[in-house]
Amino acid sequence: MGFSLRRWRPIHLLGSWVAYWIVLAAVTLSPAIGAIRRLASAPRNTGQVSFGVGDGQFELTVIEAGKTIFDGRASLLATTLLVAGPPLLSWLLWMWTRPKRGERAPAGPGALGEGAWPGVPQDADRTRSHERRPEQES
Repeated sequence: MGFSLRRWRPIHLLGSWVAYWIVLAAVTLSPAIGAIRRLASAPRNTGQVSFGVGDGQFELTVIEAGKTIFDGRASLLATTLLVAGPPLLSWLLWMWTRPKRGERAPAGPGALGEGAWPGVPQDADRTRSHERRPEQES
């Protein structure tokens, strides 16, 4: 079975976003987390961590014994694009590849296709409880 966005459900899309955000956080924040962990194991009151937002950017500084061991900056625009850009593009691509109204999604392993539930009518055969079929009218 090949990779196909047409087979994805909303839960798959959400899962891909969460996976992306976890990888993004691991890649971008690992140097800062390492510096903070190093500071946490240092003797008490020998360092400081400061985080702020100013001049259109995020700033994180870790200082140990008067020496800066980490200084990171990221613009608000770049951070916003990294956090929201790829998930938004994947959603747009997913919406673009979705079946059109009235068109059925291709059935695959685990997907409900024609005759998936014996005895349960498919979309074309279904009637709402308030609708009457011509043969039922008196």
